[in-house]
Amino acid sequence: MACDTLVDDADEAKYAAAGWVASPDYEQRAAEETWPTLAFVTYGGVLCQWGQPNSDAADMYGYSPITPAQAEAEKARLTSAGYTVTEALGGIVFEAHGEYLNEYFLFLDDSWYYSTLDTATLEKAVRTVETH
Repeated sequence: MACDTLVDDADEAKYAAAGWVASPDYEQRAAEETWPTLAFVTYGGVLCQWGQPNSDAADMYGYSPITPAQAEAEKARLTSAGYTVTEALGGIVFEAHGEYLNEYFLFLDDSWYYSTLDTATLEKAVRTVETH
């Protein structure tokens, strides 16, 4: 799976028009800094970032399959970190709003998704992954 499977054509066009590009080293930076979102790669998925070169402005996405045991571990980590939990989008959504970054995680039966935008973006990512 590649990063372009997480965004639809309209979002790709929006990023291109704004001069944003997919960061080729985002997974590597996540590994070097041991970000918890690296689990998307560890579990066989992708972790992606689109942003303005030489800027802090960026949108991040993630997707991977997930086992029930992995899902429980990730849910426990997010709960202990203070994320709020709601049932939405056919699954469980964990979200946190920070000073510099908002994060949204959607857990479905056998997969999970990540976005720094909003729950509507998670819903679009699910549809986009299902069509690829």
